[in-house]
Parts: sequence; structure tokens; C-alpha cells
Amino acid sequence: MEDTPRALCAALHDNDMVLSGIAMRYHTDRRYKLGAFTLPEPKVRRAAVEEAKRGLDVLAEIAGTLMTLWIGQDGFDYLFQMAYARGMDISQLQTDARASGMRAAIVDAKGEYGAVIISAANLNIDRAGLEVARDVKLVVLQNEIPEAINLAVAQRARAAGAQVWLNAAPRTGIWAGPVGPC
Repeated sequence: MEDTPRALCAALHDNDMVLSGIAMRYHTDRRYKLGAFTLPEPKVRRAAVEEAKRGLDVLAEIAGTLMTLWIGQDGFDYLFQMAYARGMDISQLQTDARASGMRAAIVDAKGEYGAVIISAANLNIDRAGLEVARDVKLVVLQNEIPEAINLAVAQRARAAGAQVWLNAAPRTGIWAGPVGPC
């Protein structure tokens, strides 16, 4: 098969499948090992933006409607990348003396990704003390946090006028309660 977006769409169509979007994952490129969009090096940031633009071109070519930027290595992911106390509000940071848990990434020979989550401290979040500030515009939730906590935060965020996004990883059951349009 030819290695083009058009050929990919044709192969999917031939198998009664459609592609709704693409995911840009920067962590596989060594240039971005310390970040892509937030790295202090302008040349690296420009390269990441250019790749994202090329990704948008591919998305348009396949008539997709969703582009996901995986920026897991951006921001605060290696020690002393930033002065944490100045760069983020840690007033609601909760600590737990028990084990912190772990996540093991699994990639098979075909490149398929999976993860095993062993929860610990994240199961002990005190939801009564959680607040969503009025100036927050977006809250991103993840299933590594207990559903009851995510739901409480989502409801508080919506009440504050913020958008709520759920990164449904790892995959779990569907939420039992409504949070309204997110």
C-alpha cells in the first residue's frame, strides 16, 4: 500500500471503516524528549508547531474532524524544568503518606499501546476540599482518578462555567451520573 493519507482512506473504505481523526504523538521523536510546545528552545517549538500544521493538512485530506495533540512530555515532566511554586497553583495539592501507585506502559510488537494502572494515593483524594476557581476555563479529567472525584470536580467546574474534558484513559465503565453538556 502507498504511504499516503489518500491510500490509507482507500484501504479503510475497502474494509468498511472510517477514520474520524488523527493523534499527534511527539514523544517518539528524540528532539521532543524534554518537551515539544513548551521547551525553551524556539527551534524545537517551531518544529512541533510545523508538525502540527502538517497534521492538520493530513486531517483535511482524510476529511477527519478530530486532531488530538498528545503533549504528555510537555510542561512539568522532568525535575527542575520549572520553579513549581511560581508556575502553578498548588493550594489544593493533596499528599498521602501511602504508596503513590504506578503505571506500566505496554507496547506490543505491532506498536499497539496499552497500560496497567496500579492505583494507590490517587484513590485517597479528599473531594470535600476540592474547589474550582471562577477563572478556570478548562478542566481535564482522567480515569486514573476515582469516578466519584471526577464527577464532583466536573460538576463544580461546570457550575463555575468551565469546559470539562474527560481523557477516558484507562478505559473504565461509563459514568453513572450526568454532568451536563461538556
